Amino acid sequence: MHAPEHIREAPGKPGAPPRWSRGNKHAGGTCRSASCLVWFTIGRGVLNEVYYPRIDTPCTRDLYLIVTGPNGFVSDERVDAEHTVEWLADGVPGFKVTTECKLGRYRVEKIFITDDRLDVVLENVRFTHLASGHSLFVYCNPHLAAHGDGNTAWIGRYKGRNVLCAQRGDLSLGLLCSEEYLAASVGFADKSDGLEDLKKYGRLVETFTRATDGNVGLIGEVNLPANKQFTIALAFGLGAPDAAYHAIGGLQCDFNSTKQLYIARWQRWQDQLLPLDAVPHGRNLFRASTAILMSHTNKSIPGAVASLSIPWGDSRGDEDLLQGAYHLVWSRDLVQHGGGLLAVGAHEDAKRLLDYLRVTQEPYGHWPQNMWVSGEPFWDGVQVDQAAQPILLTDHALREGAIADSDRKQYWPMLRRAAGFIVRNGASTELDRWEEQKGYNTFTLSVMITSLLAAADWADVEEETDLACYLRETAAIWNACIEGWLYVRGSKLANQIGVDGYYARILPPNSIEPPHANQQYVQLINSDAGDQDLPAHEVVSIDALALVRFGLRAPDDPKIRNTLKAIDATLQLQMEQGPIWHRYNCDRFGEHDDGAPFEAHNKGKGRAWPLLIGERAHFELASGNDQRVNELMAAMSAYAGEAGLISEQVWDAEDIPERQLFRGRPTGSASPLLWAHSEYLKLLRSVKDGVVFDRPPQMAARSESQTSIIRSLWRIEHPVRTIPYGTALRIEAVEGIEIEWQIEGGERHSLADAASFLDVRVADLPVESLPQGTRVHISATTTLKDGSIQQKKHRVEVR
Repeated sequence: MHAPEHIREAPGKPGAPPRWSRGNKHAGGTCRSASCLVWFTIGRGVLNEVYYPRIDTPCTRDLYLIVTGPNGFVSDERVDAEHTVEWLADGVPGFKVTTECKLGRYRVEKIFITDDRLDVVLENVRFTHLASGHSLFVYCNPHLAAHGDGNTAWIGRYKGRNVLCAQRGDLSLGLLCSEEYLAASVGFADKSDGLEDLKKYGRLVETFTRATDGNVGLIGEVNLPANKQFTIALAFGLGAPDAAYHAIGGLQCDFNSTKQLYIARWQRWQDQLLPLDAVPHGRNLFRASTAILMSHTNKSIPGAVASLSIPWGDSRGDEDLLQGAYHLVWSRDLVQHGGGLLAVGAHEDAKRLLDYLRVTQEPYGHWPQNMWVSGEPFWDGVQVDQAAQPILLTDHALREGAIADSDRKQYWPMLRRAAGFIVRNGASTELDRWEEQKGYNTFTLSVMITSLLAAADWADVEEETDLACYLRETAAIWNACIEGWLYVRGSKLANQIGVDGYYARILPPNSIEPPHANQQYVQLINSDAGDQDLPAHEVVSIDALALVRFGLRAPDDPKIRNTLKAIDATLQLQMEQGPIWHRYNCDRFGEHDDGAPFEAHNKGKGRAWPLLIGERAHFELASGNDQRVNELMAAMSAYAGEAGLISEQVWDAEDIPERQLFRGRPTGSASPLLWAHSEYLKLLRSVKDGVVFDRPPQMAARSESQTSIIRSLWRIEHPVRTIPYGTALRIEAVEGIEIEWQIEGGERHSLADAASFLDVRVADLPVESLPQGTRVHISATTTLKDGSIQQKKHRVEVR
């Protein structure tokens, strides 16, 4: 590829500080072909982040048109025009965007697709109205390899054609038009990229052929043909010649033929799915949701990202791009994605995700808090639910027939390791599913307990009966402790809403005595809840509904009904689209009241989450309230807006137009959200089947005697101080902790001699036969990470 004969370096290095596009997208997609490694997004009517060669690697900020005309007219289509977005066909993530100038000077229809054979996004442009004497420019701001800084741009020549090029490291971008550029330039963003020329003169006056190592812009003036229709090719490659090849290759084919192939391959995949098109009320998002699920999946490695968006990206630079990190893989969101695929009958796609989980599991049995598609960890937090949920997905896939019974052996090692991680690190979690707090949490406990029961079933098949028994006993003990760990009585909130108590959102370990059969009171925890404004025991969350969804508690359980009243009193909001809920009171993950974006150091206020409508609908389904389910399903689809994309959060205050915030519409966080669309699809399937689709069957199969407490559990993370008369005591310790115990007046024993399950030492003491008042003395010696020794003495009394 040839450089221009006369290089003219652009001034203004390195350009303005780089930023990304706003997090709420109007559309996004890719073709079904594995030969194309490009994913595109659309926001404000234009191309936003385009990802290449993996779905976790954004390579552009945006690409848009600028129209200039007489009397100083300059129109940036992102801000000076109104936009409508239409799907090319139901369930096909290719889009027609119609842009109309607010001053009536032009109207343009654009179609966005990728080429099934090449690494290129094609934007077919047709002006249906353009006032005479106007000029048209295409502008692109590369952010290759997820960086706005450090890009180099130049005008190159490939096979006789001028190509606008950019490169950072190994990745390159090429921008071509089916019509030759009348003029072209590259420069540094907001300094020498040609935009100032357009504002001042309506044309490019000073042009440059190279801009090295900065935040760069590419601009070209389109030589409009008589029919005012042309195609833009934004292509990528490992090196500029690769990118230029893909751009020219994309332009050589008839655009309509490429579009029809794009549509046909998506429709063939859609035709294989279960028919879930019928809903009693509201719009059906079945086809849109399935397309979103698959367009959020990587191709070379089959991981799936949380969202093709960067939350509050328009205020994020290179240094804080990964604050939100939604273009990474969370095993939790991945499992939700897999559940959505199972719900619609996409068994092969779900099985590929299970195989991905097998490869990316850490040796200790868990998955990273989040990771690159390759499996390389990014954040280092520990969420025990993210080890539990893959067990449930695998078990569900077996029940649905996505994996054959003959294939069980190849998945058992993954499940066994994950179960080991759960028993070593539960029953509390370092982080809950919202990535924020440590402690006991109803959602995390629900998935941990049911996953241990599912793993026990697999252990039975593998003839590890002792392990199966231990997993079931652990699940039973944890299940019986839930009320003691989390049910709060006599709080200020409980008194205000007229209930005896409720399940708190999350409470810290080492703080409450686990429960016994006739316990009537739980000590309140008067502690800070991180950055929240209330102590932890005053904070409620919709997470408690997981106890019903996963079968641990009945929907008419008085404690559940009390908690439901607390949830609706503190978290429910009624808007025009329907009821919606916040995650928990005092949530601060969202815009400030004035619309300013969330920042890690300057938290805002959590807004309403559409996916929680689906969680509430599943509760109502379990309660037999079909009419309410239908109403909630209609509300969930109503919050998806015209384009059918369900966002992470919606704005729940008065409109702030200058911030693009409108009541009931997406905030700047993330849209679409993969998890939300998966929840919607599972809800469709649940309604069709008349039962909660993803409820594990193991809890329902256990008798009442099996779920009642049979032991009190002592671990250094949650030591009991008393046990009721007639109850056995189990002592456990993980690696690095040495335990000795002595029943008062008896011999001393060491846990080192006890049985071991999944690297947990387990000893059962026969204290159920001892009289009240008997004391058990326990000494725990812990070797800390710095090599120092810490010793603590504990006493347990039979009462």
